Amino acid sequence: MNWKQVGSTTYYNSVLANKVDYYGRLALVGGMTATVGGKIATSFAQGAVGAILGSMTARLMTYKAPNYWIVTKKYYAKDAVNVYIKTDFQVYSNSARTKLAYSNFQINKYYSPK
Repeated sequence: MNWKQVGSTTYYNSVLANKVDYYGRLALVGGMTATVGGKIATSFAQGAVGAILGSMTARLMTYKAPNYWIVTKKYYAKDAVNVYIKTDFQVYSNSARTKLAYSNFQINKYYSPK
């Protein structure tokens, strides 16, 4: 089958989503600390909850999701009966898009009446 590339290559990345995720976790932990800490009366319980929340905060804040950059290409082909659209994508682990982390493709077939 002779594939012809349709349109241009589209670039996506996960950097913005990872930043939103990080600041969302920061707000969540800050809200939990204020809510739970304000409702506990004894100093021993406050210390225990503080230690648990501190441990959770350290784990949540030190995790950094990896950034990925995605390249998507679409191709077109046809035969006597059907039209085919192939979507090919590669996921890279660096912004220069030289370190391939994963790749895959999908082919969709559509009936093309004459």
